[in-house]
Amino acid sequence: MKEAMNLNKMLIRFLNKTPDLVCIAGKDGYFINVSDSVVKTLGYSMNELLAQPIAHFVHPADKALTAYKRAALLQGETLHDFENRYLTKSGDVVWLHWTSVYFKDAEVVFAIAKNNTRRKQQELGLKERFTRFQTLVSHFKSSLEKDKKQVAAELHEELAQLAAVVKADIQWVKNYTADAALQDRIEHALSASELLIQSIRNLSYSISPAMIEDLGFAEALEWLCAEFTLQHNIACSQAVFCEEEALPHEVKLDLFRICQEALNNCLVQAQPQAITIHLAQTGKLLVLTITDDGAGFEPAVLNGLLAQTSLRERVESLHGVFSVESTKAKGTTLVVSFALEHINPAPVLPLAAVN
Repeated sequence: MKEAMNLNKMLIRFLNKTPDLVCIAGKDGYFINVSDSVVKTLGYSMNELLAQPIAHFVHPADKALTAYKRAALLQGETLHDFENRYLTKSGDVVWLHWTSVYFKDAEVVFAIAKNNTRRKQQELGLKERFTRFQTLVSHFKSSLEKDKKQVAAELHEELAQLAAVVKADIQWVKNYTADAALQDRIEHALSASELLIQSIRNLSYSISPAMIEDLGFAEALEWLCAEFTLQHNIACSQAVFCEEEALPHEVKLDLFRICQEALNNCLVQAQPQAITIHLAQTGKLLVLTITDDGAGFEPAVLNGLLAQTSLRERVESLHGVFSVESTKAKGTTLVVSFALEHINPAPVLPLAAVN
Protein backbone atom coordinates (compact mmCIF):
# COMPACT_ATOMS: atom_id res chain seq x y z
CA MET A 1 0.00 0.00 0.00
CA LYS A 2 2.78 2.38 0.92
CA GLU A 3 4.59 1.53 -2.31
CA ALA A 4 1.44 2.30 -4.32
CA MET A 5 1.05 5.67 -2.59
CA ASN A 6 4.68 6.50 -3.36
CA LEU A 7 4.18 5.58 -7.00
CA ASN A 8 1.07 7.80 -7.10
CA LYS A 9 3.01 10.72 -5.66
CA MET A 10 5.82 10.16 -8.16
CA LEU A 11 3.28 10.07 -10.98
CA ILE A 12 1.72 13.34 -9.84
CA ARG A 13 5.15 14.95 -9.59
CA PHE A 14 5.95 13.73 -13.10
CA LEU A 15 2.67 15.04 -14.50
CA ASN A 16 3.28 18.41 -12.90
CA LYS A 17 6.68 18.61 -14.57
CA THR A 18 5.37 18.12 -18.11
CA PRO A 19 4.31 21.20 -20.11
CA ASP A 20 1.35 19.26 -21.53
CA LEU A 21 -2.07 19.53 -19.92
CA VAL A 22 -2.87 16.28 -18.10
CA CYS A 23 -6.35 15.56 -16.72
CA ILE A 24 -8.16 12.78 -14.93
CA ALA A 25 -11.94 13.05 -15.24
CA GLY A 26 -14.87 11.07 -13.97
CA LYS A 27 -17.66 9.54 -15.98
CA ASP A 28 -19.90 12.30 -14.59
CA GLY A 29 -18.02 14.92 -16.62
CA TYR A 30 -16.10 16.56 -13.76
CA PHE A 31 -12.35 16.80 -13.27
CA ILE A 32 -10.92 14.51 -10.60
CA ASN A 33 -7.40 15.84 -10.84
CA VAL A 34 -5.39 18.02 -13.20
CA SER A 35 -1.74 18.89 -13.62
CA ASP A 36 -0.32 22.28 -12.69
CA SER A 37 -0.13 23.18 -16.41
CA VAL A 38 -3.95 23.03 -16.61
CA VAL A 39 -4.28 25.45 -13.71
CA LYS A 40 -1.66 27.75 -15.23
CA THR A 41 -3.14 27.64 -18.76
CA LEU A 42 -6.80 28.17 -17.85
CA GLY A 43 -6.15 30.57 -14.96
CA TYR A 44 -8.56 28.87 -12.55
CA SER A 45 -7.58 27.48 -9.15
CA MET A 46 -7.67 23.73 -8.60
CA ASN A 47 -10.84 24.08 -6.49
CA GLU A 48 -12.57 26.12 -9.21
CA LEU A 49 -11.72 23.54 -11.86
CA LEU A 50 -13.00 20.64 -9.77
CA ALA A 51 -16.22 22.44 -8.78
CA GLN A 52 -17.66 22.91 -12.30
CA PRO A 53 -18.46 20.41 -15.12
CA ILE A 54 -15.69 20.28 -17.72
CA ALA A 55 -18.17 21.56 -20.33
CA HIS A 56 -18.36 24.80 -18.35
CA PHE A 57 -14.81 25.68 -19.50
CA VAL A 58 -15.30 24.69 -23.17
CA HIS A 59 -15.80 27.42 -25.78
CA PRO A 60 -19.57 27.72 -26.53
CA ALA A 61 -19.02 27.05 -30.24
CA ASP A 62 -17.27 23.74 -29.44
CA LYS A 63 -19.58 22.39 -26.72
CA ALA A 64 -21.76 20.26 -29.02
CA LEU A 65 -18.83 18.64 -30.84
CA THR A 66 -16.99 18.05 -27.56
CA ALA A 67 -20.07 16.37 -26.04
CA TYR A 68 -20.40 14.14 -29.12
CA LYS A 69 -16.74 13.10 -28.94
CA ARG A 70 -17.00 12.47 -25.19
CA ALA A 71 -20.01 10.20 -25.70
CA ALA A 72 -18.03 8.15 -28.23
CA LEU A 73 -15.12 8.04 -25.78
CA LEU A 74 -17.33 6.58 -23.04
CA GLN A 75 -18.42 3.90 -25.50
CA GLY A 76 -14.83 2.72 -25.70
CA GLU A 77 -13.55 4.74 -28.67
CA THR A 78 -10.08 6.16 -28.01
CA LEU A 79 -9.91 9.85 -28.83
CA HIS A 80 -6.99 10.87 -31.06
CA ASP A 81 -6.10 14.26 -32.53
CA PHE A 82 -9.21 16.04 -31.30
CA GLU A 83 -8.95 19.81 -31.20
CA ASN A 84 -11.25 22.19 -29.38
CA ARG A 85 -11.22 25.54 -27.65
CA TYR A 86 -11.39 26.40 -23.96
CA LEU A 87 -12.00 29.78 -22.36
CA THR A 88 -9.60 30.96 -19.68
CA LYS A 89 -10.75 32.76 -16.57
CA SER A 90 -9.78 36.08 -18.20
CA GLY A 91 -11.85 35.21 -21.33
CA ASP A 92 -9.00 34.35 -23.68
CA VAL A 93 -9.33 31.46 -26.13
CA VAL A 94 -7.03 28.46 -25.79
CA TRP A 95 -6.75 25.80 -28.51
CA LEU A 96 -6.07 22.31 -27.11
CA HIS A 97 -5.14 19.15 -29.01
CA TRP A 98 -6.32 16.05 -27.10
CA THR A 99 -5.61 12.36 -26.76
CA SER A 100 -8.00 10.64 -24.32
CA VAL A 101 -8.66 7.11 -23.06
CA TYR A 102 -11.59 5.87 -20.99
CA PHE A 103 -10.94 3.14 -18.39
CA LYS A 104 -14.30 1.44 -17.99
CA ASP A 105 -13.44 -0.53 -14.86
CA ALA A 106 -12.40 2.58 -12.95
CA GLU A 107 -14.92 4.83 -14.76
CA VAL A 108 -12.29 7.50 -15.33
CA VAL A 109 -10.93 9.30 -18.38
CA PHE A 110 -7.22 9.91 -18.69
CA ALA A 111 -6.50 12.77 -21.09
CA ILE A 112 -3.46 14.70 -22.22
CA ALA A 113 -3.50 17.85 -24.36
CA LYS A 114 -1.01 20.08 -26.09
CA ASN A 115 -1.56 23.81 -26.12
CA ASN A 116 -1.72 24.70 -29.82
CA THR A 117 -2.96 28.25 -29.38
CA ARG A 118 0.06 29.98 -30.88
CA ARG A 119 0.22 27.63 -33.87
CA LYS A 120 -3.53 27.92 -34.44
CA GLN A 121 -3.44 31.70 -34.32
CA GLN A 122 -0.59 31.71 -36.83
CA GLU A 123 -2.52 29.29 -39.05
CA LEU A 124 -5.69 31.38 -38.91
CA GLY A 125 -3.69 34.54 -39.48
CA LEU A 126 -2.07 33.05 -42.59
CA LYS A 127 -5.46 31.86 -43.81
CA GLU A 128 -6.93 35.31 -43.35
CA ARG A 129 -4.02 36.96 -45.16
CA PHE A 130 -4.27 34.42 -47.97
CA THR A 131 -7.98 35.16 -48.29
CA ARG A 132 -7.24 38.88 -48.47
CA PHE A 133 -4.62 38.18 -51.14
CA GLN A 134 -7.19 36.17 -53.10
CA THR A 135 -9.60 39.09 -52.81
CA LEU A 136 -6.96 41.45 -54.19
CA VAL A 137 -6.23 39.06 -57.08
CA SER A 138 -9.95 38.78 -57.80
CA HIS A 139 -10.28 42.58 -57.70
CA PHE A 140 -7.31 42.94 -60.07
CA LYS A 141 -8.80 40.39 -62.49
CA SER A 142 -12.20 42.09 -62.31
CA SER A 143 -10.62 45.48 -63.00
CA LEU A 144 -8.68 44.02 -65.93
CA GLU A 145 -11.81 42.43 -67.38
CA LYS A 146 -13.68 45.70 -66.90
CA ASP A 147 -11.00 47.54 -68.88
CA LYS A 148 -11.11 44.84 -71.57
CA LYS A 149 -14.87 45.19 -71.73
CA GLN A 150 -14.55 48.93 -72.24
CA VAL A 151 -11.97 48.48 -75.02
CA ALA A 152 -14.17 45.82 -76.64
CA ALA A 153 -17.16 48.15 -76.51
CA GLU A 154 -15.17 50.94 -78.13
CA LEU A 155 -13.98 48.58 -80.85
CA HIS A 156 -17.50 47.38 -81.55
CA GLU A 157 -19.40 50.63 -81.14
CA GLU A 158 -16.90 53.04 -82.66
CA LEU A 159 -14.42 51.36 -84.99
CA ALA A 160 -16.91 48.84 -86.36
CA GLN A 161 -19.45 51.60 -86.91
CA LEU A 162 -16.88 53.79 -88.70
CA ALA A 163 -15.92 50.84 -90.89
CA ALA A 164 -19.61 50.31 -91.67
CA VAL A 165 -19.90 53.96 -92.72
CA VAL A 166 -16.86 53.58 -95.00
CA LYS A 167 -18.43 50.47 -96.54
CA ALA A 168 -21.70 52.34 -97.13
CA ASP A 169 -19.85 55.18 -98.84
CA ILE A 170 -17.96 52.73 -101.04
CA GLN A 171 -21.25 51.08 -101.96
CA TRP A 172 -22.67 54.51 -102.90
CA VAL A 173 -19.68 55.21 -105.14
CA LYS A 174 -20.14 51.81 -106.78
CA ASN A 175 -23.78 52.52 -107.51
CA TYR A 176 -22.90 55.75 -109.33
CA THR A 177 -19.78 54.60 -111.19
CA ALA A 178 -19.95 52.96 -114.60
CA ASP A 179 -16.22 52.52 -115.21
CA ALA A 180 -15.47 48.76 -115.28
CA ALA A 181 -11.93 49.16 -113.92
CA LEU A 182 -13.17 51.22 -110.99
CA GLN A 183 -15.97 48.72 -110.37
CA ASP A 184 -13.39 45.96 -109.81
CA ARG A 185 -11.42 48.10 -107.33
CA ILE A 186 -14.58 49.17 -105.56
CA GLU A 187 -15.73 45.55 -105.27
CA HIS A 188 -12.37 44.70 -103.73
CA ALA A 189 -12.73 47.62 -101.30
CA LEU A 190 -16.22 46.44 -100.33
CA SER A 191 -14.92 42.94 -99.59
CA ALA A 192 -12.04 44.35 -97.57
CA SER A 193 -14.33 46.63 -95.57
CA GLU A 194 -16.68 43.73 -94.81
CA LEU A 195 -13.70 41.67 -93.65
CA LEU A 196 -12.52 44.60 -91.54
CA ILE A 197 -15.92 44.92 -89.84
CA GLN A 198 -16.04 41.18 -89.09
CA SER A 199 -12.45 41.20 -87.80
CA ILE A 200 -13.18 44.10 -85.48
CA ARG A 201 -16.26 42.34 -84.11
CA ASN A 202 -14.33 39.09 -83.61
CA LEU A 203 -11.50 40.94 -81.89
CA SER A 204 -13.99 42.78 -79.70
CA TYR A 205 -15.60 39.53 -78.64
CA SER A 206 -12.32 37.72 -78.01
CA ILE A 207 -11.20 40.58 -75.75
CA SER A 208 -14.43 40.56 -73.74
CA PRO A 209 -16.90 37.73 -74.46
CA ALA A 210 -20.17 39.43 -73.50
CA MET A 211 -22.05 36.35 -74.68
CA ILE A 212 -21.18 34.61 -71.38
CA GLU A 213 -23.33 37.13 -69.54
CA ASP A 214 -26.03 37.24 -72.20
CA LEU A 215 -26.45 33.57 -73.14
CA GLY A 216 -24.26 31.52 -70.78
CA PHE A 217 -20.96 29.69 -70.88
CA ALA A 218 -22.10 26.77 -73.05
CA GLU A 219 -23.36 29.10 -75.81
CA ALA A 220 -20.18 31.18 -75.64
CA LEU A 221 -18.02 28.07 -75.92
CA GLU A 222 -20.09 26.83 -78.86
CA TRP A 223 -19.55 30.17 -80.60
CA LEU A 224 -15.80 30.01 -79.89
CA CYS A 225 -15.53 26.54 -81.43
CA ALA A 226 -17.62 27.53 -84.45
CA GLU A 227 -15.50 30.63 -85.10
CA PHE A 228 -12.30 28.61 -84.69
CA THR A 229 -13.52 26.08 -87.25
CA LEU A 230 -14.63 28.81 -89.65
CA GLN A 231 -11.36 30.74 -89.47
CA HIS A 232 -8.88 27.85 -89.49
CA ASN A 233 -10.77 24.98 -91.15
CA ILE A 234 -10.10 22.75 -88.14
CA ALA A 235 -13.01 20.77 -86.67
CA CYS A 236 -13.69 21.95 -83.14
CA SER A 237 -16.49 20.49 -81.02
CA GLN A 238 -17.60 21.06 -77.44
CA ALA A 239 -19.85 19.58 -74.77
CA VAL A 240 -20.81 21.01 -71.38
CA PHE A 241 -22.29 18.80 -68.66
CA CYS A 242 -22.51 20.85 -65.48
CA GLU A 243 -24.79 23.27 -63.65
CA GLU A 244 -23.17 26.43 -64.95
CA GLU A 245 -25.66 28.58 -63.03
CA ALA A 246 -23.82 27.56 -59.86
CA LEU A 247 -20.49 28.84 -61.20
CA PRO A 248 -19.47 32.46 -60.49
CA HIS A 249 -19.11 34.65 -63.57
CA GLU A 250 -15.39 35.08 -62.90
CA VAL A 251 -14.88 31.30 -62.98
CA LYS A 252 -16.78 30.95 -66.26
CA LEU A 253 -14.69 33.74 -67.71
CA ASP A 254 -11.47 32.01 -66.59
CA LEU A 255 -12.65 28.73 -68.12
CA PHE A 256 -13.38 30.54 -71.38
CA ARG A 257 -9.90 32.14 -71.33
CA ILE A 258 -8.33 28.72 -70.72
CA CYS A 259 -10.17 27.35 -73.75
CA GLN A 260 -9.12 30.34 -75.84
CA GLU A 261 -5.44 29.93 -74.98
CA ALA A 262 -5.55 26.15 -75.42
CA LEU A 263 -7.04 26.55 -78.92
CA ASN A 264 -4.36 29.09 -79.84
CA ASN A 265 -1.65 26.75 -78.55
CA CYS A 266 -3.09 23.87 -80.57
CA LEU A 267 -3.16 26.00 -83.70
CA VAL A 268 0.44 27.18 -83.37
CA GLN A 269 2.13 24.08 -81.95
CA ALA A 270 0.11 20.98 -82.84
CA GLN A 271 -1.35 21.49 -86.36
CA PRO A 272 -4.37 19.27 -85.57
CA GLN A 273 -7.24 18.19 -87.78
CA ALA A 274 -9.76 18.10 -84.92
CA ILE A 275 -10.11 19.42 -81.36
CA THR A 276 -12.67 18.53 -78.69
CA ILE A 277 -13.50 20.48 -75.54
CA HIS A 278 -15.38 18.73 -72.74
CA LEU A 279 -16.48 20.28 -69.43
CA ALA A 280 -18.24 18.10 -66.88
CA GLN A 281 -18.93 17.84 -63.18
CA THR A 282 -17.65 14.57 -61.70
CA GLY A 283 -18.62 14.24 -58.06
CA LYS A 284 -17.05 17.19 -56.26
CA LEU A 285 -14.79 18.03 -59.19
CA LEU A 286 -15.24 20.21 -62.26
CA VAL A 287 -13.11 18.73 -65.05
CA LEU A 288 -12.16 20.48 -68.30
CA THR A 289 -10.62 18.24 -70.97
CA ILE A 290 -9.21 19.53 -74.27
CA THR A 291 -7.98 16.94 -76.78
CA ASP A 292 -6.40 17.35 -80.19
CA ASP A 293 -5.18 14.85 -82.82
CA GLY A 294 -2.15 16.92 -83.74
CA ALA A 295 1.55 16.23 -83.96
CA GLY A 296 2.06 15.58 -80.25
CA PHE A 297 5.31 16.21 -78.39
CA GLU A 298 8.21 14.39 -76.84
CA PRO A 299 8.27 14.81 -73.01
CA ALA A 300 11.26 17.18 -73.03
CA VAL A 301 9.68 19.44 -75.66
CA LEU A 302 6.32 19.35 -73.86
CA ASN A 303 7.89 20.41 -70.55
CA GLY A 304 9.56 23.35 -72.27
CA LEU A 305 6.31 24.49 -73.84
CA LEU A 306 4.41 24.20 -70.54
CA ALA A 307 6.99 26.35 -68.80
CA GLN A 308 6.18 29.18 -71.22
CA THR A 309 2.38 29.04 -71.03
CA SER A 310 0.19 31.22 -68.84
CA LEU A 311 -2.41 28.45 -68.71
CA ARG A 312 -0.84 27.00 -65.58
CA GLU A 313 -0.94 30.33 -63.75
CA ARG A 314 -4.60 30.87 -64.62
CA VAL A 315 -5.48 27.33 -63.51
CA GLU A 316 -3.57 27.68 -60.25
CA SER A 317 -5.35 30.96 -59.50
CA LEU A 318 -8.53 28.85 -59.31
CA HIS A 319 -6.81 26.21 -57.13
CA GLY A 320 -6.97 23.87 -60.10
CA VAL A 321 -4.82 20.88 -61.00
CA PHE A 322 -3.14 21.05 -64.40
CA SER A 323 -1.92 18.01 -66.36
CA VAL A 324 -0.98 17.30 -69.97
CA GLU A 325 -0.45 14.00 -71.77
CA SER A 326 1.08 13.97 -75.24
CA THR A 327 2.43 11.34 -77.60
CA LYS A 328 4.45 12.06 -80.70
CA ALA A 329 2.20 11.86 -83.79
CA LYS A 330 -0.84 10.91 -81.66
CA GLY A 331 -2.01 14.21 -80.23
CA THR A 332 -2.26 15.94 -76.87
CA THR A 333 -4.78 15.96 -74.01
CA LEU A 334 -5.01 18.78 -71.51
CA VAL A 335 -6.93 18.04 -68.29
CA VAL A 336 -7.78 20.72 -65.75
CA SER A 337 -9.60 19.80 -62.53
CA PHE A 338 -11.16 22.15 -60.00
CA ALA A 339 -12.57 21.27 -56.58
CA LEU A 340 -16.05 22.80 -56.38
CA GLU A 341 -15.46 23.77 -52.75
CA HIS A 342 -12.59 25.99 -53.92
CA ILE A 343 -14.59 27.48 -56.76
CA ASN A 344 -17.34 28.45 -54.28
CA PRO A 345 -15.41 28.66 -50.99
CA ALA A 346 -17.06 29.49 -47.68
CA PRO A 347 -16.09 32.94 -46.41
CA VAL A 348 -13.23 33.00 -43.92
CA LEU A 349 -13.98 34.89 -40.76
CA PRO A 350 -11.48 37.47 -39.50
CA LEU A 351 -9.16 36.19 -36.80
CA ALA A 352 -10.87 38.30 -34.15
CA ALA A 353 -14.22 36.72 -34.98
CA VAL A 354 -12.77 33.19 -34.76
CA ASN A 355 -11.35 33.92 -31.34
